[in-house]
Amino acid sequence: MRFSVLRILATVTAVNFVLVLVFSSLGHVFSVSVLSGSLLFLIPYAYFSFVALSSRYAVDGHIEGYSMVRAFYRAEASKYMLTILGFGFVFTGPLSVSVPLLILSYVLNWLIVSILVAMVFGKQNKENNRWIGNGC
Repeated sequence: MRFSVLRILATVTAVNFVLVLVFSSLGHVFSVSVLSGSLLFLIPYAYFSFVALSSRYAVDGHIEGYSMVRAFYRAEASKYMLTILGFGFVFTGPLSVSVPLLILSYVLNWLIVSILVAMVFGKQNKENNRWIGNGC
């Protein structure tokens, strides 16, 4: 599972690198806005992925339910705090940004990750003949 998360993060980072290069030709404000929106999504998402999916809660190769839920809760709360702090830093920082482009970049990253997660984990579940949802 960790390899899949790393693959998703690498793909999104590559897409963001191309977007920043494209928007850098339009000007400094555009490239900073796209880069800021991308980092505002990627840093908290990467933190959540590595903390929530860490195996430090494993007992005899299995993850305890309570420990896993606690890890997800802590990772999600930290992700929200990192996102809030990031937006606060960007909006009060010394660099000028285009707010619509920053939000568009953030939402685009969210869409890309959502599509990649659905593709990667949907494919894995089909290969394993597992059904997700409705307790089946």
